[in-house]
Amino acid sequence: MHLPDGEGHLWVAPIEDEDSQASERWIEWLSENERKRYEGIVLPGAKTQFAAGRALLKSLLSEYCQIHPRECVIRPDHLGRPFLEFPTGFEAFDFNLSHTGGMVVCMIARNCRLGVDVENVQRRLEYPTLAPLFLSAEEQARISRLQPAERDQSLIETWVTKEAYAKARGLGLRLPLTGLMCDFTNKVPEVIFSEGFEPDPPSWCFWRFDQYGFKIAVAASSNPPLSRVIVKERCLSQASI
Repeated sequence: MHLPDGEGHLWVAPIEDEDSQASERWIEWLSENERKRYEGIVLPGAKTQFAAGRALLKSLLSEYCQIHPRECVIRPDHLGRPFLEFPTGFEAFDFNLSHTGGMVVCMIARNCRLGVDVENVQRRLEYPTLAPLFLSAEEQARISRLQPAERDQSLIETWVTKEAYAKARGLGLRLPLTGLMCDFTNKVPEVIFSEGFEPDPPSWCFWRFDQYGFKIAVAASSNPPLSRVIVKERCLSQASI
């Protein structure tokens, strides 16, 4: 499978009920550390999500790199961001994974720094609790004036966009997310960084997608910027060979 420079592939894979049985076949692809993480997960749904995420990621990398999924060795870097340690020769590949109940997504590109996040549009977030934690003052003022249904959707869209950026940075919730302001006026989101916030690297692009009742956000930094992101679908049962 070919991945040209300047192009990103966003893979979406719904998690079906029958995938809980298929996950038993994916476990053999897990490394020793991944298997320990899997066995330490208590909730059955969370176990399936973890196995589905690794199955999707390793099946895709195996196709891009032309090896068996079991041979893919993925390690965390010093910030905890995953990278492909083996096979060698694919250092230009960057990828990021996200999953929630019913969906797993994976973003892959070359010579880029990536983050992706996904959330179900039906999820209800507690606005009074969460707003001060990750919304800028301007966002709080704008979203608080919306009707409840619109407020929920705007809150989810803002959350996944900021989370995608935080994952790309490798800092997660250690980043002061109130220092970012998301503008969804246009089809392509714009993220404005407040004075004093250092967006390292300095240049970022953002995308948003709606798939199967889920909101997905992608953050990417590269020079030159990615020219496009192509959404591709993968049936997880195909990752059980």
